[in-house]
Parts: sequence; structure tokens; C-alpha cells
Amino acid sequence: MRLPASLSRATLGLVAAAGLLAGAADPAAAMAVGYVDTAKVLQSYSGARSAQGKMQAEVLKYQQAFTERQRKIAEAQQAGKTPAEIQKMTEAFEKELQPLKAKTMTLEAQLSGDVKKKIEG
Repeated sequence: MRLPASLSRATLGLVAAAGLLAGAADPAAAMAVGYVDTAKVLQSYSGARSAQGKMQAEVLKYQQAFTERQRKIAEAQQAGKTPAEIQKMTEAFEKELQPLKAKTMTLEAQLSGDVKKKIEG
């Protein structure tokens, strides 16, 4: 399973921030550079695998809903709807998709937190 690019960047950002904070207290630690294999952490930590599965399911739901809304907008454009009508549809669709987007972002934050705890633990 492949993680979204934003998750990898978020995880690496958390690790980098933790390293910087640790380095502020100990100058020798600030010189240490390391690499965290987030894929390996995700494979070995069941909590992260569970959260990742949930997140991927939510991402798929969001993508399907988004694609359906795009199709409806394209149909409306072909039917000759005015730009104002298309804009109104777009705004309504964005409002409908917001809960799915928020849930996906929450699960991503949870997964990042789980990975960070596993790395620190």
C-alpha cells in the first residue's frame, strides 16, 4: 500500500522537528542526522496499519465523490448552464465534500501521530 505524498512529508516534518528540538538541548545531538523508514514503521506497527487502512478508505470515498461532482459539473456545462449556475453548483459541491475532506485530514493526522509515537517510543 502506498501512502499519500502529504503523509510522508508530514511524518518526516514531525521527525525533523523532534530532532531540532532535541538538538536545541544538546549541541552534539543537533549534528546527528538520521533516516526513518516510515514504510517499515507502518508495516511493523498494527495501530498505524489500521489507521492507514481507514485513511485509504476515506481517501477513496472522497475521490469517488469528487469525480462524481466533476462529472455533474461537466454535464451542466454541456447543457449550457451559465457560469453563475456552474459556480453555484461548484460551491454547493465543495460544501458537500467538506466533511469527507475533514475526516480524511483527521485520519492523516492520527496516522502521523501514531507513527511519531512509534518512532519516539
